[in-house]
Amino acid sequence: MLRTLDITIAATSATTVTLKFGEKKSGDAVDVNPGGDVTYKLETLAVTPGTKTYRITQHPTLGFFARPDKLFATIPFRYVEVSNYPGTLTAANLSQIAVNYPFDDNASSFSSSSSTLNAVWDLTKYSTKACTWLGVYVDGNRERCPYEADAYIQMLSHYCQDTQAYAIGRASLTDLIAHPSWPAEWAFNFIYAAWTDYLWTGDASFLAANYAALQTKTLDKYARADGLINPTGTGISQDTPVVDWPYQYRDGYDVGSYPSSVNAQRYRALVLMGKIASALGKTSDATKYSNQAKTVYDSFQTAYFDASQGTYFDSLVSTHFALHASAYPLASGIVPAEKVASVANHVKSRGMAFGVYGAQYVIEGLYNADEEDYALGLLSSTSSNSWYHMLASGSTITTEAFDPTFGDWSHVWGAAPANLIPRSLMGIEPLEAGFAKIQIKPQIGTLSSASIKIPTLKGPVSVSVTKGTTYQVLVVIPTGATAKVYVKDYGSLGPTVMVDGASATGTIEGKYVVFDGVSSGSHRFERAMSAQ
Repeated sequence: MLRTLDITIAATSATTVTLKFGEKKSGDAVDVNPGGDVTYKLETLAVTPGTKTYRITQHPTLGFFARPDKLFATIPFRYVEVSNYPGTLTAANLSQIAVNYPFDDNASSFSSSSSTLNAVWDLTKYSTKACTWLGVYVDGNRERCPYEADAYIQMLSHYCQDTQAYAIGRASLTDLIAHPSWPAEWAFNFIYAAWTDYLWTGDASFLAANYAALQTKTLDKYARADGLINPTGTGISQDTPVVDWPYQYRDGYDVGSYPSSVNAQRYRALVLMGKIASALGKTSDATKYSNQAKTVYDSFQTAYFDASQGTYFDSLVSTHFALHASAYPLASGIVPAEKVASVANHVKSRGMAFGVYGAQYVIEGLYNADEEDYALGLLSSTSSNSWYHMLASGSTITTEAFDPTFGDWSHVWGAAPANLIPRSLMGIEPLEAGFAKIQIKPQIGTLSSASIKIPTLKGPVSVSVTKGTTYQVLVVIPTGATAKVYVKDYGSLGPTVMVDGASATGTIEGKYVVFDGVSSGSHRFERAMSAQ
C-alpha cells in the first residue's frame, strides 16, 4: 500500500512545519528510535502565506522498483507528529493518502468463539491487502520486490480473500521468472505457487507458458542418484539454506550436508510437478516426476529417520533434531502414516521455536497430522512469539519477525493465518482445478464455534461449525461445484449422520465421517458429540 500525507494549513506568514512519520509510537508521540527497520522519517515543510493543501512528496520510494511518475513518493507510516503548525490543528486538516491493489473487503469473513483468533484474522487479512503495490507482491519498506516464498504465502492468503487477487499473483510469478531470488527452498515455493494458481483459477495458461522455467525449479541437476540434493556450495544459493528466518528462529538447525528440510520440500515440488505435467497432458513427464518423487520419498526415510527419537535428523551428518526437521516433512506429505504421530509429537515438544515464515509449514503440517488443538493454540497464542504479540506491540500489519525489534513492521510473509484459518482450521481447499470439487474438513479444535466465507470464481463457499450438545457443520457450496465434506467423529459413533434433517451413512476415514459428491446449495450435517 502506497502512503503519503495531505496537510491543509492556513498561514499568515511564511514558516516551517516539522512532520515526523513513523510506524511505531511512544506515548502520544512518534517513536524516533523504533529499532530494526521500523520506519521513522523526519520531514520539514516550507509553508507560504494563505490557505493551501500540501502533499508531502520529499521522501523517496525505496527499493528495486522505479516509482511510476503518476504516483506520489511514499513511505509506510501509521502515525504523524506535527510541530510548529500555525493555528489549531484538527483531524480535518490531515489526510493519509493510500493506494493499494483493488481489494473487496466483503468478499471474505471469519468469526469464532475466540476473540484472540478473530483479532489475528483481522490483522493478517488487512496485511494481505496492504502489502500490494505496483502490481506485484512485496514486503514492507526494506524489501520492495517479490521473493518466491513471500509471494507464495501472500498468494495463498490473498486468494482466500478476493478473486481479484489472481492477476497480481500471476504477475508476481511472471516477475520472479525474470528476477529469481537466491535461497534454495524458494525455487520449490515457486512450484507451489504456480500449482496454487491453477487450482484456484482453473486456468492452466501460466503453467503452459512457463513449463520450461518450472522444470528448472525442481533443482534436478543437483540431485545425486538417490534423489537427494545438497544446496550448500553447489551454486544454488549464496548461503546455506534459509530453513527459517531470522536464524535465531531455526531451533538450532544443523544444516550440515544434505539438509532434510530442503529435501522434504523438494519431494513436494516433484509431486506437484507430476500433477502440473499431467494437467498439461505431458504424460511421460508426469511419470518421470512421480518416479523421482518416489525415489526421494524412499531415500528420505532411509537417510534421515531415527527410530529411537521417532523423527528426522537435521542433515546427513547431524545428530540434532530441530523442530523444522519434523515440521517440513509433515507439511510436505513425506512422512509415512505410521510415523506421523511421533513426528508430530516432536514438533509439539519444541513449542513456538519457529519464525513467521516457518509458521506456514509448521501449522499446516500439524493440521495434516490431525493435531488441531495444538495448531489452534499456536494460531491464538498470546506469547512473545505470536501474531497477537504483533498487535500488542503496536503494529497494524504483520511484522517481519515475531520479535518486533527485528526487521520491519509491514511484512506480509508473516500473514500465514490469513490462509491457514480458511484452508486448515476451516478446511476449505480446491480438490479439482477451479473449485470444481471442494474439500470441506473443519478442524476447529477447542473452539465452540467458527464461521467463514471465502470467494471463488464459482461463488462464495461458506462453512459454519458449532459444538454444543450436538456437532453441526453448515456448508454453502456454489453452483457448478461438488464437495467432499468431513464430519468429525466425536465419540466414535459410527458412520451415521443427520444430513439436511435425514439420517445418512457416510464413510469412516480416520477421525471423520466423509460424504463425497455433496451437491451445490446449503447443507446441514449434525450428530451427537459422544455416545449416549
